[in-house]
Amino acid sequence: MAAQQRNPNEPAIEADPEVNYQASCSHFEEPVVADTEQLTTDESDSTLGDDVSRYTASLTSSIQRYPIENNRRYHAYKEGSYVMPNDEAELDRLDLTHQKFRILLDQKLLLCPWNNPSRVLDIGTGTGIWAIELGDEHPDVEIIGTDLSPTQPGWVPPNVKFEVDDCEEPWTFREPFDIVHVRYLAASIKDWPKLVSQAFNATKPGGYAEFQDYDFEYHSDDGTLTDDRA
Repeated sequence: MAAQQRNPNEPAIEADPEVNYQASCSHFEEPVVADTEQLTTDESDSTLGDDVSRYTASLTSSIQRYPIENNRRYHAYKEGSYVMPNDEAELDRLDLTHQKFRILLDQKLLLCPWNNPSRVLDIGTGTGIWAIELGDEHPDVEIIGTDLSPTQPGWVPPNVKFEVDDCEEPWTFREPFDIVHVRYLAASIKDWPKLVSQAFNATKPGGYAEFQDYDFEYHSDDGTLTDDRA
């Protein structure tokens, strides 16, 4: 787990040109289209104001037409780009994982300093529980959560809103954030350098990008798990 502050004197971070970056799907060429003839969008829920971005999917019937495989439900937007399901069993698991993070962090939602931020971004918000709890604790802070699935509850604090979006595509937020929060995405991202770059570029100078996740490598406190063991 790490919270990294952006130095106000540092330029924007660019992805390494020698790295072979791969996006899961290009929504420049294939924007999400509603099944109905008229696409209805709540512009109050968009960070782009009147200029509604086609990079943020509207909650249409096509977005919520979830595919079912082996009796598990999966996301429809960018179908197949995320391996885990989005059904009730998975949502319960994510909420349980959130509680484990709170216990590990002494009930803290963030490790970075709280310098009276005005805007917070939660990438891969899942059930939205982290954003909702932060919104309850800080009603004066605007909080935006993004995810491939619109599985968040409809009844949320007025300062919290959710958008269906793919964090591996170019970010289109017009205003930067004081804090960018990324948690529990270790097995979900194809291009981590690109994600980290976009997170820092979306952070205000002096703000923080915080990443919380688990370690794929097994360890033992007493040293009995050595490198020669499978």
